[in-house]
Amino acid sequence: MERSTTGAWIPLRRLNILLVVLLVASLTLVCGCETAPGTGTINVTSSPPGAEVYLDNAYTGTTPVIIPNVTPGAYTIELRLNGFETWTVSGTLDEGGTADVQASLTPSPAPVAVAKGDILGSGSYIDSSEVLHTVGEVENTGSVNLQYIEIIATFYDASNTVVDTKFSYAYVNILEPGQKSPFDVMESSKVTSIGSTRLQVAYQETADEPYHGLRTISSSSYIDSMGVYHVAGEVQNNGSVDEGSVEIIGTFYDAYGQVVGAGFTYAEPSAVPAGLTVPFDLTFNSPQVSRIRSYVLYLQGS
Repeated sequence: MERSTTGAWIPLRRLNILLVVLLVASLTLVCGCETAPGTGTINVTSSPPGAEVYLDNAYTGTTPVIIPNVTPGAYTIELRLNGFETWTVSGTLDEGGTADVQASLTPSPAPVAVAKGDILGSGSYIDSSEVLHTVGEVENTGSVNLQYIEIIATFYDASNTVVDTKFSYAYVNILEPGQKSPFDVMESSKVTSIGSTRLQVAYQETADEPYHGLRTISSSSYIDSMGVYHVAGEVQNNGSVDEGSVEIIGTFYDAYGQVVGAGFTYAEPSAVPAGLTVPFDLTFNSPQVSRIRSYVLYLQGS
């Protein structure tokens, strides 16, 4: 027999059972979850903490986080944090097992500025066709209009050796001083070898002016049943010139204002005579759709 602190007598066996029950309850409170039979658990931490955690492209919280009820087998964990490079790891989880994932995040490279064309920020993702997209924004920081704005990407492997180069043009054809445009540089041949990317800008100065008679009347966004992101709206030509082809360009941002994608479409019909209003539907189908929190639209004529 053992004597309790309150003066009551409790059988030793009953006391042991009570301690076990309290211990189990305590562990349940710490975890905040219970793992279902036939599944496993993944514990994810990062330095610094606060990174978004995606298990097989599904958002599961921010680090540190415990992911219960994970189906055994192969898995991929991706961590995303504004100002840091995306971190990815793959592994295998056993039935009833626990995997500890510890990530040390690498700060994103500082934006590259070249003369009057400044790259404000960039990120990357791999689409369902295994194509690497390097997306971001370029801004005209000069005092004259720019055209043929070329974004050149140099890709390096883990040992900092060049493995490939690619280029693309800003979506907006003519950038006025202070104006921005999205870009998307695509790479498909050396994706698995790439460890880092360097971006540069080339351009030509121009006296040409973009047409200023186009404006967006209204727009809204939604994700359809196939997981495609839509921005639907109307564009109006309130100038005096008939436009033979009106293009709508979209820049898509995450919750931190980081560019996660870009796209374009044309008005329906594409020709917009002066004084008329026509609809448009800009679609974006990408693994980045779940990250979109806002967008900006640009309009340009033919």
